[in-house]
Amino acid sequence: MKTDISAYILAGGKSLRMGKDKAMLTLGNKNFASHISDTINSINIPCKIVSSNEEHKQLPIPIIKDTIKNIGPIGGLKSALSDTSTIWNLIISCDLPLISKQSIEWLLNVHQKGFDATITIVNGKTNPIFGIYRKDCDTPVQTQITKANYKMIHLLDKLHVNYVKAPDNIAKELLNVNTPYDLKMIEKWR
Repeated sequence: MKTDISAYILAGGKSLRMGKDKAMLTLGNKNFASHISDTINSINIPCKIVSSNEEHKQLPIPIIKDTIKNIGPIGGLKSALSDTSTIWNLIISCDLPLISKQSIEWLLNVHQKGFDATITIVNGKTNPIFGIYRKDCDTPVQTQITKANYKMIHLLDKLHVNYVKAPDNIAKELLNVNTPYDLKMIEKWR
């Protein structure tokens, strides 16, 4: 087991555009959260899910409570960084069901320890919910929350970030599933 990094799946959102809990959606024969957890575990990184959804307790994944609800991914990141005992923390949103061992290993390989975070750029857009964050980011995260500034992009402005452009083969795996239409499209591609 890798001892310098932990992983957290953010699953505390309301899934309003989807109309149902995205972590529990299935692609193939697994729900999104279980697929992501199994993929992370396949490279020997301990993994937990961040959520306050009671239904997630049935998942075979250790769960930590999303302590600050209804503020988006920054609340889940705060919960993860408060929980972790490792310097580095892989943060993955539960709505990335195409994630593979290859994409996680790619991120680990391009990660540089001289930064506060390593964040992916996908199709020209910053993707802060597939990244690696230093535990010390807990303080600037709390500062952003205290200011009621919940945008992850604004948080990244306060950090020393290693931005890495995802190659095409990885970018395909980082498609967020936010709507029923997105889910149908991913089912066709798979």
